[in-house]
Amino acid sequence: MAIHHAQVSTSESFPSRLRNRLKSNTQEVTYKTIGKGPSIDMACVKCPSREVTYAQVQLRSADEGSTIFYTCAKCGHRWQEDN
Repeated sequence: MAIHHAQVSTSESFPSRLRNRLKSNTQEVTYKTIGKGPSIDMACVKCPSREVTYAQVQLRSADEGSTIFYTCAKCGHRWQEDN
């Protein structure tokens, strides 16, 4: 009796120009947008500053919520929340 093993692979195991292009475009838009949004009165999670800028970006599919990126105006700390 012979035993056969099956191996499962992920889509990242195979190179794809389209996947790489989509990732790089999303990152480019995100990094250009972060820190250029409006300022709000919100506490930074790293320092006592209460001035934070934010940018809302749609990174996931359209039927899911957006991602909000926050940047502290004082220390430059960045964090994100899924909306």
